[in-house]
Amino acid sequence: MQNSKFALLTSLLVLLLLGCDSDNSKSPPGPGHSSSIEHSKSNGVFKFEVVCNKRTFLLDTLYKCSIVKAWVENRWNKQAMMSGKPKIEKFDNAYQLIIQLNIDSIYLKSKNNCFYFIGHHLLDNLVHYRCESNNIDTIKIPIYRQIDSEAKERKTLDTLIFIKSIGI
Repeated sequence: MQNSKFALLTSLLVLLLLGCDSDNSKSPPGPGHSSSIEHSKSNGVFKFEVVCNKRTFLLDTLYKCSIVKAWVENRWNKQAMMSGKPKIEKFDNAYQLIIQLNIDSIYLKSKNNCFYFIGHHLLDNLVHYRCESNNIDTIKIPIYRQIDSEAKERKTLDTLIFIKSIGI
């Protein structure tokens, strides 16, 4: 009985090891973005820090948003489902802006059905924005409000302008 359990466990382990591919290609690659400047530098995709024309901005007097850090990095892909450290595929001529935000709720309506977007991404503490131009010294990003989740129309509230930081 003990030997049959050991044989079964050994067989499963061998099947598992034989089923693993050493080139880490178990999933299709997906777009990645760094969670910090240090992470961006360790991945080898960091380009430079940027500063915004508005360090703090309000969204309909509901949220006060402060930009903590912002930087430009190369776009990159990684494999999501794999074992070990994922391989990174860096794109030298494609860029993305990463923005770390601190979001404070100032006034919360009981039934607030508004959604806020920076570029095409929902407002969050970490937003990444794909730069469509190779001119990354100045990046303009619209801020939108959408009244409910079903609405197709978004109203532009403001625009953030990020410029390359000198001396960093």
